[in-house]
Amino acid sequence: MELIHPKVERILPKFSSKNELEGKSGIKYMTALWACKESIYKAVDIPGILFKEQIVLKKWGVKSNSAQFEFYESNGKTMYFECQIKWLHEQVLVFALK
Repeated sequence: MELIHPKVERILPKFSSKNELEGKSGIKYMTALWACKESIYKAVDIPGILFKEQIVLKKWGVKSNSAQFEFYESNGKTMYFECQIKWLHEQVLVFALK
């Protein structure tokens, strides 16, 4: 769960490529993208993951309540995740499903 807050804008270049937010704008979606990547990081439990290069958004859901990601392991394998997104007042809740 993440608070929707403008501070995410400062760190966006560290965890996201430009095309990941294509068609989406604002702090709300930046925060959701961060929360999704953080959930996947916790799910794989591998230290030293590079969020920008290894956890890649492939597609936002139609109603922006889900997103599909690929996680590229250092051994060349790929894991697929779907993040379920729940929008709350000033927070976003994300579940990463493998």
